[in-house]
Amino acid sequence: MSVMQAYYGSMQASDFNRFGKYYRVVMQAEPDARSEPSSLNGIFIKNSSGEMVPVGSLLTIRRVYGPESVDHFNLFNAIPINAVVSPGYSTGQAIAAVAAVSADALPTGFSYDWKGQSREELESSGGQLAIFLLSVIFVYFLLSALYESYLLPLAVMLSIPTGLLGVFIGIGFAGIENNIYVQVAIIMLIGLLAKNAILIVEFAIQRRVSGMSLSAAALQGANARLRPILMTSLTFVAGLIPLLFVTGPAAAGNHSIGAAAIGGMFIGMVLGLLVVPVLFVVFQHLQERLTGTATEPVEAGELLEERLVNEQKSRGSGDGPNRKKHGCCGVSAASCWICAFILHDEWFIPPPDIAMPDQYRGSTAADTLSIATMPYREFFSDTRLITLIDSAVAGNLDLQVAIKNIAYARESSKVAKLGYLPTLSIGADASLSRPSDNGSSALTGSDKSVEDYSAQGSLSWEADIWGKIRSRKKSALAAYLKTREVARAVQTRLVADVADSYYSLLMLDAQLDISRKNLALADTTLRMIRLQYDAGQVTSLAVQQQEASRSAIALAIPELERLIAARENAISILTGHMPHAWSVVSHSSKLPCTTIFPLACLHRFLRTVPM
Repeated sequence: MSVMQAYYGSMQASDFNRFGKYYRVVMQAEPDARSEPSSLNGIFIKNSSGEMVPVGSLLTIRRVYGPESVDHFNLFNAIPINAVVSPGYSTGQAIAAVAAVSADALPTGFSYDWKGQSREELESSGGQLAIFLLSVIFVYFLLSALYESYLLPLAVMLSIPTGLLGVFIGIGFAGIENNIYVQVAIIMLIGLLAKNAILIVEFAIQRRVSGMSLSAAALQGANARLRPILMTSLTFVAGLIPLLFVTGPAAAGNHSIGAAAIGGMFIGMVLGLLVVPVLFVVFQHLQERLTGTATEPVEAGELLEERLVNEQKSRGSGDGPNRKKHGCCGVSAASCWICAFILHDEWFIPPPDIAMPDQYRGSTAADTLSIATMPYREFFSDTRLITLIDSAVAGNLDLQVAIKNIAYARESSKVAKLGYLPTLSIGADASLSRPSDNGSSALTGSDKSVEDYSAQGSLSWEADIWGKIRSRKKSALAAYLKTREVARAVQTRLVADVADSYYSLLMLDAQLDISRKNLALADTTLRMIRLQYDAGQVTSLAVQQQEASRSAIALAIPELERLIAARENAISILTGHMPHAWSVVSHSSKLPCTTIFPLACLHRFLRTVPM
């Protein structure tokens, strides 16, 4: 057989290098010497006796017929079959029909397999469940991080099946099977429907935190986002309608995506507006049973409590001339403005050497100016005012930004402290080199692979010789303290504005009540004077004077009503509500501060205010 291979099929005998190139020596008979069956008589081999005999005497030749080429698939003999799907049927139905026929008709020892686009379709459809699970899990954890809850995201997730119901209704009316294009549309709809539900839930949470009941918050959230959801969803549906009328080679895919997306979005929008508020009420109720009722954000004053305690301790222990001296809060009986100042050494001016009461001499704890450190819940006793301040603190964006800045500065300070720790870095690398089949290694017969592994590590510790790390640490601490004081100033300003508007509204209500009583009294007095005039006891001048007085009182009432409306609008803006009338009740409770300010205290306060 080796002789026949060498003569008819060729065989490499040797190789050599010449002129810088590699040449192979291939042994094979000339074409004329191997083109006829009789050429076998011209090829000789040795027999067992050592004699040369022709190969034709050892072989019997007969003519057979077969294919010019034999196809193989996975090393098995195979027959390729190309099938075209009939109109009205999908590729998935055709694949299922071939599987059914093959199971019944193929004999034992024969099987079938797919290649090309059909094979890719089968492989891609096998990961459908995994893709859906990954998309659902990703959206769930994203919403959990957004709402800081593992229950409330379920209100969004359980609204998605309404859109999936619409997908199957849409492709059912269009006569389309569940193919790969429909599955792509389903994955797209998961994000779009979740977006609509997120809008409703987010606004419902805001209204729940502001004090509304669960049902009222859910309805308000749905009403607030009704128009944006309708506009975006209907616009999306209108943009997909042309896909239903596409013709050409890609018409089937466009029809599948259009029918699935239109049906899922439209029905998901309609049912979502009804289902999401109900789901919000259910899961928010369960969440509040575990963690308590939804409350307002933490007040900046509470976040600064630790800082204030430390400063009071430092003042009491006498840390030296570099400690800060705190100003105090001055309360005006007319407007109740609350002012807080932190006075540094260069701003502080010692009080004059005049006689002062004992409670102000050498005792900062008894100083009435320390009311600036009191929480507003203790400073004010009017429950209605405290409720208004709570609402303003909960909805004020500047205060929320200040609180977030405190958290950011705190973490930055922690990062700066880590500068004293060593830095450790570890790395590893691995590589595998294989020779090319067309390279020089193939000519020499060497196919040895080269594996290379390396690992490196480094440990460094920066010595703070020049104080860079210490300076960064001090800078981060100073930024942190600055953000806390800024948050305190924002809260103080907000509380002062609300208190000023509230007490001004009380004053204006009292003035309006007095003006209306004065008007009624002026009407009575005018009637009496007119009776006296008719009796001849007074002149017409007295009547005219009383009429002028009555008109002046009547003219003051509309101006007071205008001022009251302005104050009510100011309170509404500060508390984050729509402008409306506020019902305030005057209380007889007094502020927890002295009603008499000694001259020395006022003089000290005015002298220590920075200019």
